[in-house]
Amino acid sequence: MKIKKFLSASGLAVSAMLAAMNSAYPDTQMQIAVSTYVGSTLQMSNSDGSPLDTEIALPWNPATFFTTWTRSVVISSSNHTSDVQARLLTPPALRNGSDSIPLKVQLNGTQLSTTPMTYSASMLFPASTATGGNSIVMPLSVGVDNTNPMARKPASGMWIAAVQVVLSQAS
Repeated sequence: MKIKKFLSASGLAVSAMLAAMNSAYPDTQMQIAVSTYVGSTLQMSNSDGSPLDTEIALPWNPATFFTTWTRSVVISSSNHTSDVQARLLTPPALRNGSDSIPLKVQLNGTQLSTTPMTYSASMLFPASTATGGNSIVMPLSVGVDNTNPMARKPASGMWIAAVQVVLSQAS
């Protein structure tokens, strides 16, 4: 009987020790980096309100060349009576070593450049759609001019680019 009590008590001690070890050394540990950019008066997001992708794939096919990436977006604003200006921070281009292929970025069918493009408040925020602070739904697209000879026969390898769209309230 004493042996049975000892085994039972030592079994509980071993179980407690194993549980403590498992909590100190989990099977796996996940780390998730979270980031966001907060604009004080304007924000662009997917039309469902979710954040825009921070990375996109621009498919290339030897027969059809580059495919344009497009998403439906909205602009959220704390001021529906001010026009909104959109521009690119720098001219975006896909780069692979010293090779470069210019990118085209369009918002609502208008090509953006480093010069501000003004979108009128009345167009963006008509009374019927200005619920929740969001604009009308607009397409945002990133693509390549496939008539560019470099786009038709790019060098093999990874091509990368940064597209930075800047929004501001027009004065």
